Parts: sequence; C-alpha cells; structure tokens
Amino acid sequence: WSLPEGEAQEPLPAAHDGAVLALAYDGDALLSLGQDGSVFEWIEGQPPQELLPPGQESVHRAAFAGRSLALAYDDGRIELWDLESATFTPVSAAAPVPLKDLSCNGLQVAAGYGDDSVQVWDLQDLAAPRSWAQEEKRAIPVTQVAYSPDGSTLVSGGYNGTLIVWDVASGQALQQLFTPPSMIQDVAIDPSGRLLASAHCAQFDAEKFCAQGKVVLWDLQTGEILRELPGHAGFVQSVAFSPQDDLLASGGCGNSDVGGSCQGGEVILWDLSSSETISRSLVGHSNVVLTAAFSPDGGLLASAGEDWSIVLWDTASGEQVGQRLTGHPATVRSVEFSPDGSLLASAGYGRVEGYRYIDGAILLWDVASGRRLGQAMITQDGYAYDLAYHPNGREIFVLSGRGNISRWEVDVELWRERACRLANRSLTQQEWAQFFGEDAYRETCSGR
Repeated sequence: WSLPEGEAQEPLPAAHDGAVLALAYDGDALLSLGQDGSVFEWIEGQPPQELLPPGQESVHRAAFAGRSLALAYDDGRIELWDLESATFTPVSAAAPVPLKDLSCNGLQVAAGYGDDSVQVWDLQDLAAPRSWAQEEKRAIPVTQVAYSPDGSTLVSGGYNGTLIVWDVASGQALQQLFTPPSMIQDVAIDPSGRLLASAHCAQFDAEKFCAQGKVVLWDLQTGEILRELPGHAGFVQSVAFSPQDDLLASGGCGNSDVGGSCQGGEVILWDLSSSETISRSLVGHSNVVLTAAFSPDGGLLASAGEDWSIVLWDTASGEQVGQRLTGHPATVRSVEFSPDGSLLASAGYGRVEGYRYIDGAILLWDVASGRRLGQAMITQDGYAYDLAYHPNGREIFVLSGRGNISRWEVDVELWRERACRLANRSLTQQEWAQFFGEDAYRETCSGR
C-alpha cells in the first residue's frame, strides 16, 4: 500500500504454500513468513529470495525481530531462528503429540509421535504408556505405525522415508529400512507377516509438489526391496493388503494440475499373485483418496477421502457396490471394517471454528444395506484422525487431532440393551430414528 495516497500497489507474486502469517519491513526489504514455515525476502525490482525452506509442520504464531524470527508451532515448541545463518535455537520443547496413525493388536494400541518415538498403551492400563525411541535421536517425527498380524512386530514410518521394525515384547528396534527422503504416508503388513508395503512420493515437480507416487514392497524378514509400484499422479496416501494376500490396494490422486491440486481420486488394485506388475484403476472419487480397507473376506474394498464420501468396491469386478455412503460433514480420514465384516466404521473432520476443526465425527454403517447406524459420535478434542477396531468387534480406538486416543463402544445390540435399561420401555419410532438412524424399527424391550 502507498501510505500517503492510501492506494493498493501491484500485489506481490505468490511464494508461500498457504497463508502468510507475519510480515516485517525495515524500509529496504520486506520479510514474509508462510504457514508452511518458509521465509522470503522481498526487495523492490528483484525476485523474492527464500531465506528458510518450508518446514514439515504448521506454524501457529510468529514474530520478527530484525533478522531474527521466533516461531511457535501447534505442538507447543518455540524456536528462535537466525535468518542470516538459517539456524535455530530451541526455546521450549513440545510434549510428544501423535501425528497421524495408530494400530491395535488386541492387547495394545500404538501411535507415532513428533519426537521420533512410538507410544504403546496396554489396553488394561491406558493411563501408563510406554515410549520406544531410536537410539540415535534425530527428531524425525513418526507418521505411521502398523502391527503385524500376530502382534509380535510393529513397523513405524517417518518423515524422512525411514522405516523401523520393532520387537513388541522388548520395545527394541530390530532393523531400519530406508528409501530416498520422502515422507512415509502409510504402511501395511500383509496377513502372512512376510511383506511390508510403504507409500511414498516417487517424483517431485519443479514446484516441489509430488508429481508421481509409488508403493514399495519389502521383505520384512530380510529388509530387501522386492518391488516398486509407481502409478498415482501424486502422493500415495494409503495402502492395504487383502486378507487373502493376493491384492494390494493403494489410494491417492489419479490426476493433478501443475500446482499439485488433485483433480480426481483413484484407488489402484495390484495383483500380488503374479510376477508381473498387473493393476486395475478404480475411479469414482472426485478428490484425493486418503484411506482404504478390505473387508475380512476380501470381497469388498472401502475407500474414502477429501470428497467427504465412502465408496464400496467389488474387488473381483472392480465395480462400485451400491450408492456412495454420505453423511460426513467434511473429509473422511479413516475407514475400517468390523472383524465379522458386517459393519464399517469411518472417522473424519467435524465442525470448523475459524481455521481449525474443533471436533470430529465417527460414523457406523451397516455394510449389507449401506445404511448409517445411529447418530454421529462426536470427538470433543479435535478432529478424528484415525481409528482401529479391537479384534472383539465391540470397541474402536480413535486418534484425535490433538493427540489423544479414546475408546468407543460400537456394539449395536449393546446400544439397544442400554437404551432399554435407561428408558425402561421400548423406544418410540421417533427415538429409534434418533439413535439408530435408518435401521429397521423393532421393539427394544420385549414385554415392556
């Protein structure tokens, strides 16, 4: 702006990926900080100079002081940066915060933390987690975790492409696997416990957006790469093995523009029974696919993502089954079938206040009919980021955006019994619709 006239000048070209959080001007140069952590210096008549590259985490607050910059992150860390040397001094440390993933093996729940550790809770004592950390502390946040089918091994993936295989009994790291620096978006272990799949970016464009994603297949015993599966036009966001071990599903973006914006979601089914790389593309989402899960019999695949909907696919034909499942108020982050395959649980974002999601929504679906069961279960401590079914099928564990894990009862028959005890009578049809949604009405309390 020109202050004497109060007129707007020509806008500066876009440089930051996202919102601009702070500005500082000393009469000669303008400094700008983006929400992605990047800092640019602007001098009239010259192209902007990048002083700090984008970081891996969102900046919450910032303040310039000459050529110094104080950054406060969402997890509570504060850093003081020297913009001349691009070095920083930590001012306060953050408490470990789960970044994305959790996994349940029936006895434990595990989640990845921002201080490069994995937290493990015994289900009998959720108040006292154990922390597993790499011996060499390099502050590489853990983004993904997955248990082996027998529960004896846990794999964690980090921001820099590192995978660590942990022994669950001792909490010791057994081996470390590495791919060229590219954040691990998802990990999965096949039912036999022999194969590990990890999702990455295979190629970046000139603007540093992911131009092509890939899935890497590993031999979990030897740590060797068996096969690389390129295919998506952007990051692969999810991977899942079929229970029969013959298919691998990867979800992500099917087509993206020059700026990296997804123009259509895609699920790819990879045939693992063949030595050749055989794949089928399932196209039906209008935006990036963030999560995918097979039914226990392998006959169905559920996928969901940023178009707020869930699609069920027939894995034999590749055709969509029924209508897409809608009801989430925003992005769907996670889907998982119940152990018997009759129900599907989904978790995602909820209400927005300002620029933040203040709660999350968990929905339960009847797979055969596609009907939603009951009302949405609402998380009060941030959006619902991920979920995992307990093998008993009666409970799910949900990871919130604020790093907390909550346990939810999802046994529909138990819901009905509890409603009967509380009301001491059968529910009216209106009450039934409120609590059980479109499920066919029947008397909840026989003889009352």
